[in-house]
Amino acid sequence: MPRDWALVWSARPICPADLLPPQIFWSKLKITTPPMVEHVLDHLSAMTSDVLERWAFPQSRQAAFARIFEFLTDRLDQLPLQRLQATACVPVANTMVKPSRLFFHLSDELAPFLFEVPRCFGAHDKLFRAIGVREATDDAQALKALLAELAEEFDGQALNASEMRTAIRILQRLSDSVKEDAEAQLGDVALPTSISTLEPARALFFNDAPWILPRIDSSAMRATHVLLPLHLASRFGVPKLSETVVETIDPEFEPADVSCDDVARWATLLSSPDFADGVARVAGNHGVVLDSGEVGAVLAPYKVTVVQSIRTRFEMRGNDWTRDITAEADGSQIFVDAVGKVIFLAKWPDFVRGEELLAQAVSQALKQQTVLPIGPLLNCEASSIRPLLEVLHVADTAPERGRGVAGTPVHAVDLELLQLRPLREYHHGEVVAWRDEQQVMRYGTVVSWKSESGGDSPKPGAAATAGLLQRVELRVDDQESQVRSLLATEVYSFRSNRGRPRERLPPDGGTDDGGARSFRTSGSTRAAEPEPEPEPQSPSPVIRTVSGSVVRLEGGASPGAAARPVPAAEVTRAVHDLLAMLDLPPSLDTQELLRSKLQMQEELAEAQASLKGLRSGMATAQEQLDKYREAFTCQICMDRNADVALVRCGHRFCNDCMGRLQASGANSRCAYCRQTYTDTVPFFS
Repeated sequence: MPRDWALVWSARPICPADLLPPQIFWSKLKITTPPMVEHVLDHLSAMTSDVLERWAFPQSRQAAFARIFEFLTDRLDQLPLQRLQATACVPVANTMVKPSRLFFHLSDELAPFLFEVPRCFGAHDKLFRAIGVREATDDAQALKALLAELAEEFDGQALNASEMRTAIRILQRLSDSVKEDAEAQLGDVALPTSISTLEPARALFFNDAPWILPRIDSSAMRATHVLLPLHLASRFGVPKLSETVVETIDPEFEPADVSCDDVARWATLLSSPDFADGVARVAGNHGVVLDSGEVGAVLAPYKVTVVQSIRTRFEMRGNDWTRDITAEADGSQIFVDAVGKVIFLAKWPDFVRGEELLAQAVSQALKQQTVLPIGPLLNCEASSIRPLLEVLHVADTAPERGRGVAGTPVHAVDLELLQLRPLREYHHGEVVAWRDEQQVMRYGTVVSWKSESGGDSPKPGAAATAGLLQRVELRVDDQESQVRSLLATEVYSFRSNRGRPRERLPPDGGTDDGGARSFRTSGSTRAAEPEPEPEPQSPSPVIRTVSGSVVRLEGGASPGAAARPVPAAEVTRAVHDLLAMLDLPPSLDTQELLRSKLQMQEELAEAQASLKGLRSGMATAQEQLDKYREAFTCQICMDRNADVALVRCGHRFCNDCMGRLQASGANSRCAYCRQTYTDTVPFFS
């Protein structure tokens, strides 16, 4: 039919309007309206970017595709969704885009790989959601699948400049969207390489030591692209070159010592607390947070030896294998023996200063990616360190710079504000505290958190059990981008002094490490606890996103799949640990009751989900039954079954209503559409 042109013009012939026969002949001539769903999908599959670029029809592209989407929405229950999901069926500018690469909201530009649904198609969101269009790019599995598709589509070919930068932005979005263990969620993702291709992360390394490459056989290795930052590569499990390839002393190397007057002074500096403090200050003024105590502990055992030359080998190491990949036998200028605690310096040329080489070795011993500018500190006596720092205007900013930095000890001021609130809400990026294996309180940053309640609003009294127990993903080391998954009972937040009586705070420059070790939650060394804050009686259900937004829902509904519940045994253990910290260990009977209650709650949640699915199926069946009954009901009285159908318009009536219609002398006009009918035929229901 001409009115169906937009639906099938490339897949089926269209009868011209001036040649259209009467409706009674349509079935004989196989003229159908509306067209079959299969024919519309064939037409949609034939739409390519080339067709869009050469569009020269009276009807606009937007209007034509809007007609198609309206047709498909009306027949949503008849659609082969898998076929639509695999078809590039939505036009964006001059590009046909798959539903998996469309989103309702994009916070930044991710073309030519991801697109936002055009506003002109906003009325068809029901269809788009059914075929796989997502709300926003925070679905880790969808982003991983996209990168895998791109790697297959490029098939070893290079990405252009625009595609390369977009791929890295997608990787950043994927990293931000992960809410569980990074190793499980981000493994085996396709990453951009140094030759601009996409390859699995497991086959790549991050080139943090470019000076190594000329000295090794790198034919079986591939580096990530230079635009991919270290923190992002680490999130995807890409090892650093300096960790994959280890430089060792050649077993046949016999050092030939060279006399150097500065060696004794350097040894004194490395063991000096003032030097360690100076290194921490200089690093802090250049944006690197180091603890002076930790710097001193690392550097004090080292001794410095100047030799004629250093001969080393390079080994690639796996879990249970080692392979020598040394390409050249030329020696290194420095070598840090972390096992023997020796810094070897090869005899340097006249245009190089020994302090510059030693600064590089010290930075390597402290595991810094760049060389710290500590040459002036190495050029003076230990007693001159502090006056030198004053002359160079190097302020002691390390304690304050370290406040809130993941992995650094908690500052003395913040120790007084620590509180344990396992039932509170968290926000993405919030600074909290956690305890390491040495019982030192350190800062951490919330990456994500989720309630383990399964999505329904907890009942009063259930908040202290499984209803609101949370698992918090913390970034515990900014430099290494390490993320740990901790229960909320192991995470400490900071109390706010806003609105509280003024208290005397510890003086600036307090000992961070010592203070961090003094915080305890039980016993005589426990810090003074703040007044308890009242917990809400019936907390509203919330959805927390990685972007930091908090959306409250009515009725406790939670979109998407429910979070994996914490096992009952783990919940019981967490409650036991929490009470034990307060010197209130529960009895065995209490633990067993709690475990039984949690198990019954899990079984109840499963039964409720099953009941919900059955009710949904019954509602769908009833709706289909109602449609069936309506199709065989008289369209005048809407009560009795239809017995007669009118020839031309096809409307159906019962014998009683048809008799009254003919007796009324209605000039052979249909009572429903007012068209003139030519005959009647029996209708069997």
